[in-house]
Amino acid sequence: MRNTLIVDGSNYLFRSYFSVPEAANFKGVKVNAVYGFFAILRRITEAVDPEKS
Repeated sequence: MRNTLIVDGSNYLFRSYFSVPEAANFKGVKVNAVYGFFAILRRITEAVDPEKS
């Protein structure tokens, strides 16, 4: 049986935008929210090990 993970993406983007230090790419576009969102998502997916269920 496969696990399904439902994520409140807008909440994580909002949290990441204000909690991750400001970062920008080479064009000057802010990327801190995207970086923080994927860091949180990676942490969640590592915590939920699909092989254990």
